[in-house]
Amino acid sequence: MNKGGRMMISQIRKIINKLKGQKAADSEIFCSQEEEIEILNMLAKQNIYPFNYSETDKKGKELLEFIVTFLEKILKYINQSVNKEKQKKFCFLFVNDHSINAFATRYKDIDIVALNIGVAKSLYDYFNKVIDSEVFPEIGEDIEKKKDLVFDLQIFAIMYILFHEIAHIYNGHFGYDNTYYYRMLDYENHRKELDNKTIEMDADAFAMTQSYVLIENLIKVREQTPKSYNLRDYSYSTLMFAIYSFYLFFEEEVVNSDILHLDSYFPRRIRQALNMDIIENIIEKDHPEYVSKIEEINSLTIIKGEKCWEKYSNKPLNILEILSLQNEAVVKDIDKVFNNWNKIYDKLEPHARLPLASKR
Repeated sequence: MNKGGRMMISQIRKIINKLKGQKAADSEIFCSQEEEIEILNMLAKQNIYPFNYSETDKKGKELLEFIVTFLEKILKYINQSVNKEKQKKFCFLFVNDHSINAFATRYKDIDIVALNIGVAKSLYDYFNKVIDSEVFPEIGEDIEKKKDLVFDLQIFAIMYILFHEIAHIYNGHFGYDNTYYYRMLDYENHRKELDNKTIEMDADAFAMTQSYVLIENLIKVREQTPKSYNLRDYSYSTLMFAIYSFYLFFEEEVVNSDILHLDSYFPRRIRQALNMDIIENIIEKDHPEYVSKIEEINSLTIIKGEKCWEKYSNKPLNILEILSLQNEAVVKDIDKVFNNWNKIYDKLEPHARLPLASKR
């Protein structure tokens, strides 16, 4: 194993061992070091290598440590709703790849989620450059408040990404189709485009739902300290801005109705819109008095997000990309995916560790 691999294991183990002072082998969530070495060797055969922590600064190490620590807490929370016999050991790693991507897979009986280091770097660069008091007046001209907000936005976007990958594990996507274990290896060619699009929609919905749980818990913690602004409005504004911004890194895609049915994913604009629809539906159920406000926040998120992206990328909004979503074929494709959920639900359920979204 290369030096980077050894550094990866050493650093991850240090983080894991910090969690309540436990030994690596005794971790309730993470796999053992020996299992991790075996997994890294397996991934190396696919030219997937861990990120070398020596390549980042102190702040970078603190961010990565926070992600691992927070992920452990999240998995413990999720596992409270999972039968013991369905709980598996977990391996998490940062991949030495500067593209915007992540993946989930499984090795033997161990769940694996990997996040490209490029995700953290790109999100930091973006938020640090575009965030100011015009985008979020709550921070004023306070440099420390801006740093805190940039950190929050990074975490919200990264956790959304990780929730999406966790959904592939906990919602039975692997059990439904074993070829999904190899999703980092051109996996979409192993499944019908419609089924793949449906499963990706389910993963997005899971990620948005878990992000809702995250922000509600964060509000409960932060409301203990008085604020000069509306904490709930600010919290949801930052959450939705972070997730909306993540999708702006995806390639522009003007919908071609003739080949839409061949796509394995919804275009990024549809995914952004569906996320907003999901959070509005959850709010309508849990906090009906807040529905009109979350709708307003989502509308402002689109305006802020597009202005910031234009400022960052020097690319004006592609109106054709937006207008193409009004195509009747898009509505039909979305309906087709929702209807397909009813068909694959029964195949997923035996393998799911958590209750699935209801049939449509």
